[in-house]
Amino acid sequence: MFLKKAMDAVPEKEILRLQGEVWLALRRIVERSGFQLVKLRPDAGYEVDGIIFAEPSSHPH
Repeated sequence: MFLKKAMDAVPEKEILRLQGEVWLALRRIVERSGFQLVKLRPDAGYEVDGIIFAEPSSHPH
């Protein structure tokens, strides 16, 4: 969740980031299955939804 600041006549409000909630749920499912889901953030500025490692990995979460 994040906070959207008030502007002019619009009060602040909390906004739920649904994509983040979905990603966290997917990570829990993958990890319960014995795999690892990692979200990479390459220097090129784009993001992939995730990579599932089928074997133990030394890559940090």
